[in-house]
Amino acid sequence: MDAIEKAIRNAFEKGNAEDRAFREKVYRSAFAALDRALQANPSLTVEAAINRRKAMQAKITEIESEFQPAAPAASVAPEPSAAPEPVARSGAEPATAGDVAPEPTIGDGRERAASAAPEPVAAAGAGSE
Repeated sequence: MDAIEKAIRNAFEKGNAEDRAFREKVYRSAFAALDRALQANPSLTVEAAINRRKAMQAKITEIESEFQPAAPAASVAPEPSAAPEPVARSGAEPATAGDVAPEPTIGDGRERAASAAPEPVAAAGAGSE
């Protein structure tokens, strides 16, 4: 068992690990601790920091899979009344919210916020006088 897994499992022992909200709190705390450790080590490369975050996310996904109930074989097939799967669209049709896969909820969200931030745009005519 690696250090990340051991720390998470030790934290689970301090509460109800069957409670999803409690587990998410533990995962957020683990990411916060990782961020503090990364910030305390300025000689660490960006690539190494990204790899550590990915390793933690993979370990959390592995641990969380233990808490997901096993799906019975009969529930694998969709019900006839279920909505059809979204179909890939050509560029001619606009995408709708139902066409986009949701992002995972576990993690601190900083990576998504940074990548989703729009680029600043210079005002028209600025500096062209």
